[in-house]
Amino acid sequence: MKRFALSLSSVLLACGLTACQSNNETVKLKKEPKIISISQSKGYNGFYNDYFYSSRDKKVTETIERAIESAAPTNKDVMILRPMYDIYVEYKDSSRKEMHLTLTDRGKQGYLSTNNSNKETAIKFYKLSKKDLKNIADIIGDKA
Repeated sequence: MKRFALSLSSVLLACGLTACQSNNETVKLKKEPKIISISQSKGYNGFYNDYFYSSRDKKVTETIERAIESAAPTNKDVMILRPMYDIYVEYKDSSRKEMHLTLTDRGKQGYLSTNNSNKETAIKFYKLSKKDLKNIADIIGDKA
């Protein structure tokens, strides 16, 4: 009986994990990105627009936008570390989003943060999943 219960639990867990994975891949983006541009960051007080990478490729823009949308809010303060990259997203509706990317733990963890150029709004940090961090690193060629 224990063996049956353990087998049933394993099957249900596997089905649940499979459903979560397949659902994550088909999530519709809130906005459709038109162009992604990335530059070396000069810090939290603005964005540097000397882009070393830009792409209009749908796969690339959607990969980065999906990473931004799925990044988890965190209370961890990575402000003591200087952001490495600025990510600029322009959408098809002409709106835009700017995020800083900070890598920690020798590139094994990544955090996105909002701009703090007006100094009245607190910077918000979002932790990237390992998969999304790897996807971004593969796109920009940083194998940190």
